[in-house]
Amino acid sequence: MLLMASLAPFILSGTTELVNAAVKIVTPIVERSKHWRPSGNANQIKAKTSLDWIIDMADGDEDEYSIDSVVRRILHLSLASLHTSSITFERILYNLCEHPECISSLREEAQKAISEDGWSKNALDKMKKMESVIQETHRLMPLSNFQPGRLMMKDHILHDGTFLPQGTTVTFRTDSVHMDDAVYPDPDRFDAFRFFNMNLQGKKNHITTPSRNFTTFGIGKLACPGRFVASLEIKLLVSYLLLNYDIKVGKRYTNSGILPKYELFKGSPHVPKDTGEILIRKRQDNMDN
Repeated sequence: MLLMASLAPFILSGTTELVNAAVKIVTPIVERSKHWRPSGNANQIKAKTSLDWIIDMADGDEDEYSIDSVVRRILHLSLASLHTSSITFERILYNLCEHPECISSLREEAQKAISEDGWSKNALDKMKKMESVIQETHRLMPLSNFQPGRLMMKDHILHDGTFLPQGTTVTFRTDSVHMDDAVYPDPDRFDAFRFFNMNLQGKKNHITTPSRNFTTFGIGKLACPGRFVASLEIKLLVSYLLLNYDIKVGKRYTNSGILPKYELFKGSPHVPKDTGEILIRKRQDNMDN
C-alpha cells in the first residue's frame, strides 16, 4: 500500500495532463452545442445525443452544468465505450477465424438484410445470426469476470446467513452464469448460433435485454445504457468486414495456425496473447457500397 501511495502522484499526474488536454479540445464542441445552457434550465427538450443526455441529467445543478464537468463526463463515456467495442470486435474475429464454417451463413444474412434496407438500423436489426455470434463471444469471453457490481446501501443478511455490511461492494463471477450447463449445454464449446437457436425455440435471450442468464451489459435499472448502440456498432463492423474481406488464421507466430488462447489479466478481462496473426484480403465479389 505504501508503494502504491508513493507512485500515485506520478501515475495520476500524467493522466491529469491528458485529461486537461482533452478538455481544451472538447470544450469548444460543448460551447457550440445549440442545447448548451450554462445557467441551467429544467425545461429541457428530450435528449437526442449523449451531450443532451448529460446536460439533462445535471437537472439544474450549477456545478454539474459547468463546462468542465460536462466535458469530463463526455470523456468518461468515451472511455467506457471505445475499448469495450474494439475488444469485442477483435474477439469476434478470433472466433470467426477458428470457426470459418459459420462465415458463409453470416454473409448471406447480411447480404439479404442490406439488399432490402441498405446500411440502416433496420438492416442491422435483421441480422439475428450476427447477434448470436456477438452474444456467444461475450458469453465465453466476457469483458469482465466480475459483474454486475453493487454497493450495499444498508446492512443485509442473505438467506444462507452471509452478512453484507453497508458500504460493501458486492459482485459475482460472470462464468458462474455464462458457463452454467443447465442454461447453456456444452458451455465450453463455441456455438456461433447458440442464441439464434434458443430464440427460435422460444427461449428469448436478446443481446440488449439484460437477464440473469446473460450479464454482459449488467442487469436491472443500472444495465449499460449504451448496449443498444454497441450492439449495432459491432454488427456494422463485422458485417462490413465479412462482405468485403476474407479472413483466416496466419502462421507467422504459430506453426499450427491456431490462435492463442485468452488468458486472465489481473482478474478482470480475458485478453489474447500477442502471438497470433489474422490475415485479411479484399474479396473479389465484395459488396462495398
